[in-house]
Amino acid sequence: ERVRTAFDDAVAGETAPNAIVVAFNRADFAAYVPAFEVLRERIHSLLAAAEEERGLRRIGDRLVTFEESAAVPAASVAVSARFVDTASRSSVPAPAGATSRFVPERGLWLVLGDGSRIAVTHTPFNIGRGAGNDLLLPGLSVSRRHAELVRTARGYLLRDLGSRNGLVTGGVRQDEVIMQPGVVVAAGEFELSLEQLA
Repeated sequence: ERVRTAFDDAVAGETAPNAIVVAFNRADFAAYVPAFEVLRERIHSLLAAAEEERGLRRIGDRLVTFEESAAVPAASVAVSARFVDTASRSSVPAPAGATSRFVPERGLWLVLGDGSRIAVTHTPFNIGRGAGNDLLLPGLSVSRRHAELVRTARGYLLRDLGSRNGLVTGGVRQDEVIMQPGVVVAAGEFELSLEQLA
């Protein structure tokens, strides 16, 4: 099991890694999208058992994400485990009575400047440097809670969450950007675009 091997290799002393990234070859990625939620649950169960078995603790919530990578051979997967910033969404108090409402999504990906594709499995989809985000961008130019992708009547909207460097398109800083085909947004040093299956 590649997940367990990557997890075991990343353990530091009595501390377990809290971010697992499973990368698929581009040719295989779409075929696995329908299974992502089941895979995520299985990975959480596997690692919870491994932590208990070894008496390990975590520095924050466990995050499991799926990515597309040209570096992964066809019919194969690559798994990495690491430690991520423990500042999370919960560190920013929500308004009293506020609840999160997630909308399941299919056939939707955020594409990074290097060509990596990350499945957007639900909206709102949070992006930032801190743990607790759906997409972790590990750069100092990215705020802990940088932006969120939401579904609106106008289409998918990328909204700045009060980040230091904001969202930039065409050299202009924006608070919100409608993610139409071909639109590229800079979140700190990372470029993002949205891809949707017709």
